[in-house]
Amino acid sequence: MSAKTKASTQPLRKIGNQTYLLSKMKLSPELLEVQHLMPISTVDYNNLLNSISKDGIKDAIRGYFDSNRIFNIFSGANRHRAGLESGKLDGPIEVYEGGTWNERVEFCLDENLARRHFTTGQKRALIEFKLKLNPAYSDREIASTLSVDHKTVGATRKRLELTGEIPQLRSRIGSDGKRRTKQENLLLNNNGLSIKKTKFRY
Repeated sequence: MSAKTKASTQPLRKIGNQTYLLSKMKLSPELLEVQHLMPISTVDYNNLLNSISKDGIKDAIRGYFDSNRIFNIFSGANRHRAGLESGKLDGPIEVYEGGTWNERVEFCLDENLARRHFTTGQKRALIEFKLKLNPAYSDREIASTLSVDHKTVGATRKRLELTGEIPQLRSRIGSDGKRRTKQENLLLNNNGLSIKKTKFRY
């Protein structure tokens, strides 16, 4: 059974902390889906390796246990690698459960985005991936997670819609989690005599 088939209908949530053997960890299928989009520079990795060699792994590695008690990593692949290379036996972990496949992939993305510095080309690839993963998110919502202009996301969306790579949706989800229609909404004032048009902001 694939990881996608095993996806839970329960929301993704943290259920505990502990210390676990690095030899009993691996990259999760969800992280493998996006890891190539978020490479770490040689300088940054060497700094991380030196830090972990000296002080051990301080920031918890996040992920979930599979049926064989192997810890599947959502966030912390480079900490895991550096720990192994520096001869550490174990490290702190945060254990999660639940979530759909897309929710878990997005968690991997969001956890790792804050730790990287991206080129323009890498940001473009991330925009495309996030739009394909969940085109229902608004341009502004996607832009805020990637620190790019919402117009850049909008231009990429139009291109992907034209090529049929993502659907054209009548509504999108904003940062507040609410779905709003793309079309202008007609709002009546209190006395119902005048009508005000408001455009949905993407």
